Amino acid sequence: MRRSLILVLVMSLCLGSFAVAEAKKKKKKKKGPKTVATTLFMHGQSPYGEMDGVQWFASQSPPESPMTVDAVEPDGSTKSMAIGSPTWNSNCTGLPLGFPTFTGQFSGTITGDAKLIAHFDGSSGTAEARVWVDVGAFQACNDDYIEPHAMAEFEAASGEVEIPLTGLNITGASTIMIEFVIPGRSAPMPRLQYDSGDAPTRFEFSCLPPAGATTCVPEPEGE
Repeated sequence: MRRSLILVLVMSLCLGSFAVAEAKKKKKKKKGPKTVATTLFMHGQSPYGEMDGVQWFASQSPPESPMTVDAVEPDGSTKSMAIGSPTWNSNCTGLPLGFPTFTGQFSGTITGDAKLIAHFDGSSGTAEARVWVDVGAFQACNDDYIEPHAMAEFEAASGEVEIPLTGLNITGASTIMIEFVIPGRSAPMPRLQYDSGDAPTRFEFSCLPPAGATTCVPEPEGE
């Protein structure tokens, strides 16, 4: 009888030690990747985006726009650019000379629901917001037009406008491009406002960083 009790006690201790060891293993297991709340702000170099567009064209139309998007929150004076004109072909993949087109660095996967928060001045009109990843400005037009990876129609009325983009699953390796346009709209045209504390036009989304990274965009300097 005594031998049986000792055997039971030994087995209980062994099972208890095994359970503790398994619990520790589970704690040590790495947690799956987490999405990161990300906000990208639109910036320009000149007070009027049309001037940036001319600069871009004079520089032989590089894939990077002089109008940029990054994680730096703006604090300067408001800049603006018209978002519609029959002079320019709106069926192009990014066109800084004709429409507000912002490019910046991006690497990761945009997931779930996102939103663009844009500021406008002037008359209203049905517009489009377009988002591409790993596509440079003015790569193709008409039959070769590259469809956006995300797109939403909205009413570009004066003031702040929230533009929802739902159910996203967009993976990029290097860049992001955002464009606002009213296809075929004649004057008067609403103007997109951006790059200031009064008009912080921006893109808010959740992002899954690539392996080994903690963010999908370069962090602002000094942070």
